[in-house]
Amino acid sequence: TILENSPLGIYVVDDKGKFVYINHAITEITGFTKQEVIGQPITPFIDEKYRDLVLKRYKDRIDGKALLSSYRFEINVKNGEKRMIEIHANKVIAPGGQNQIVSFIKDVTEESKQEALQRFLYDVSKISTKNVSLHDYLANIRQKLSKLIKADNFYVALYDAATDTYSFPYHIDQYDRFDQKTKLNLRGTITDYVRK
Repeated sequence: TILENSPLGIYVVDDKGKFVYINHAITEITGFTKQEVIGQPITPFIDEKYRDLVLKRYKDRIDGKALLSSYRFEINVKNGEKRMIEIHANKVIAPGGQNQIVSFIKDVTEESKQEALQRFLYDVSKISTKNVSLHDYLANIRQKLSKLIKADNFYVALYDAATDTYSFPYHIDQYDRFDQKTKLNLRGTITDYVRK
C-alpha cells in the first residue's frame, strides 16, 4: 500500500534487465500500464542518448560496484514525449537470492527546463558584455537557444516605420535567403502581423 501510494515512481528490475515491479506513480509518469511494462526490458524506455550510460550503471550496480545512487536521464513515455527523471537506485537481494535493482524516480522535466532557461539567460547576459557585431551576437544567442528548442529557422527583423520596410541583420532559414542590406516590404506577411 505504501509503495502503490508513493508520490515517487518506484520500480524493480531483475538481473536480466527486465521490470518485475512498477508502482502506480510510474504509470502516471510514463503513460504505460503495468501490463505493458512488467516483464519488458528497460532499454526501450530509456532515451537513446542516455541508454549506454544507464545500462552501464545498471550493470555496475548488479556487479556490486560502488556508484553514486542518484543521477538524471530522459525516458520515452507512451505519448512520444521525453521526460527527464531523477533516479535513486540501489541493489537488493530478492528472497530467492537474485540480484535486483530498486529505483525511486521523480519527474524533474519542468525543473530541468527552468534550470536550462536560467543557464540560457545567464549565457546571453555574458554574451551581452562582449564587444561583438550584432550579427555575431544574434548568432551566439541562436546557438545557445538551439540547446533548448529547435532553432533551424531563426531571424530578427528590424522595422523602419519611415519606409514601411524590414531588414534582417540575422537570418537563418532552411528555405529562404535574405540579403542583410536589402529592405523588404512585408505588408501582410506573418512577420508584419507579429510586429503589429
